[in-house]
Amino acid sequence: MSTDAAGPRPLGFIDPSAAGFHAARLAGAVQHLQHETELGRIPGVVLLVARHGGLVVHEALGLQDPQSGTPMALDAIFRIYSMTKPITSLAVLQLAERGQLMLSDPVSRHLPAFAQLQVAQFDGDRMTLHPMRQQPTIHDLLRHTAGLTYAFLDDGPMQRMYVKARLRSNTLDTAGFIGALTNLPLAFQPGSTWEYSHATDVLGAVIEAVTGQRLGMFVVAAIEAGVVVVLVPSIIAWASDAARAPWVKDFARSGGGEWTIAAVIGVGAAMVAAWIPTIDSRARRVLAALAVAALSGSIAVTAGGATLINFERYMDDEAAG
Repeated sequence: MSTDAAGPRPLGFIDPSAAGFHAARLAGAVQHLQHETELGRIPGVVLLVARHGGLVVHEALGLQDPQSGTPMALDAIFRIYSMTKPITSLAVLQLAERGQLMLSDPVSRHLPAFAQLQVAQFDGDRMTLHPMRQQPTIHDLLRHTAGLTYAFLDDGPMQRMYVKARLRSNTLDTAGFIGALTNLPLAFQPGSTWEYSHATDVLGAVIEAVTGQRLGMFVVAAIEAGVVVVLVPSIIAWASDAARAPWVKDFARSGGGEWTIAAVIGVGAAMVAAWIPTIDSRARRVLAALAVAALSGSIAVTAGGATLINFERYMDDEAAG
């Protein structure tokens, strides 16, 4: 969707090569996802790729309801988790731009409890502890290489320790969460291994330590006031015109995850591109994700797990930068 004086209007299809995509590689991505649905690894998927104000791909593959055999629809509603992670990461980058922290800072500079952590090594259920070779940094938290993990990723001894510590309990405040987390050893040497983890929760605690504000208050002041207030009314207006007002109203009540459809992601990206033309491409990608999260009305630190596809691998080498 792009914008003009009359408001938002639907995106039209453009030739993939005109948008900088390699047509054969892009077709391969579609075929791969189709193959995954045929194997039953995923029931269905809606794929939307847009660039330069036009749609490159918009496909519905597989089934929306495997039990009834209902085919996937382009306007199918999905529940996407962890869309608040880009907001928290963007807030950290704002603090870095202001000189209030460095990405190379050890986490312990802002959260001293991280200074004396040890690293666990398991032989079956037998655990030995080793000193850290280096301290985890803010950069490690941003890229999930800080040595942390999630309880739901496995049923190994480390994950069982996470469950026992009740890290996902709503009764823990920020200090209680950091205390419970740092009472546990790290799962990996910092910087050595990528593992989806509680890293973004820790970033939220870093933001609170640096700013002296609650995370939600900082996000509202630093991010939502400048971007979300502009984006949300137009997206909701579009949704109402498309007769989707009921699920828009449900966004604020969605609890753990955020309700959205693939089209909303494209809408958010296009609106950001249209209204904030001076931002660079990296910030544009972050803000496109932010637009989706903002639409849900959620500013919590974390809400679960989701996988995103990096479509740059399917673009021409010169365009991918």
